[in-house]
Amino acid sequence: MSCQVSVMDKPTMLTKSSFTGPLLKVVVSNGANTEEFLVSKDLICTESAFFKSACNDNWKSGRTNTVTLADDDVTDFTIFLTWLHTRNLRQSTELNSLFGNFNTELFIRKLVDCYALGDVLLAERFQNCLMNSLIASIK
Repeated sequence: MSCQVSVMDKPTMLTKSSFTGPLLKVVVSNGANTEEFLVSKDLICTESAFFKSACNDNWKSGRTNTVTLADDDVTDFTIFLTWLHTRNLRQSTELNSLFGNFNTELFIRKLVDCYALGDVLLAERFQNCLMNSLIASIK
């Protein structure tokens, strides 16, 4: 589940500002379950064009440093955050629990769900990593 990175797809380098810069509050809700996350604004904006745009001061979310994802799954977003900080899906306990139980169908479904979230977030490198894992899991 680790991601191979091509020369064309260099990973974002983590810097001090990835951990010490301003924080962004992300509220994720799918109706039944709502959770709040605090994330490095610099880090999430480098990997997600959606967050980069949402954090622009022209938008209320940019001025309040709060972005709400009203129709997204908390687990999928947690997997995204794990990847964001590690660049490795193997570090996700949510995915490992499915993979570890050899429940290939649920594992593949979760990868597809996360890919859809990546599409919403405009997070191409995350989607590439998921697609590599998806292909590897069905071989």
